[in-house]
Amino acid sequence: MRITTMILLKRIGAVKKTGLLIAMIFLAMVGSAIAQTTKSAPRPCESDVRHRQFDFWAGEWRVTTQQGQFVGTNRIERVEGGCLLQENWTDGRGETGRGMNFFDAVLGKWRQVWMSPTGGALELTGEFKDGAMRFLGERHDINGKSVPTRLTFFNLGEDKVRQFAEHSTDGGKTWTTSFDFLYTRKQAAK
Repeated sequence: MRITTMILLKRIGAVKKTGLLIAMIFLAMVGSAIAQTTKSAPRPCESDVRHRQFDFWAGEWRVTTQQGQFVGTNRIERVEGGCLLQENWTDGRGETGRGMNFFDAVLGKWRQVWMSPTGGALELTGEFKDGAMRFLGERHDINGKSVPTRLTFFNLGEDKVRQFAEHSTDGGKTWTTSFDFLYTRKQAAK
């Protein structure tokens, strides 16, 4: 009986060792698969040119009217692996606003969402067409009123961007200029 018990214990030990070895191999395989998945995870915002169409707006900007009157500064940052252009606006009085701009691959369109501390929101959808980023959507005020809005960004070279905004009070039949800003890259403005 003692010999049978010893044989049984040896077999159990062998099974435990085999089980432990199998578990270690399995964990190594899973870890390797996770590492490969992480390494090869797609980065569409870095490789798909549609996500880069609005990169000309990224940077630190001094913003004026077309006549040269200072209206504010804007810092546009590429974040989230280049998937998001985050806008950080400060006007000449110190009021701020934030915007998120991104290419929505499902819709095949650019989207812009803007919020100011006054509660006004702007939601636009657009595309890069004829050398400019063109958005169309609505501005919502805190009273719930929606105003059709068009926003166009013109790339005027490495250090200049024009931002032209229009709104409509008759459902888009006619358009009125809201503002016409000129962005000058800060290091170029020195």
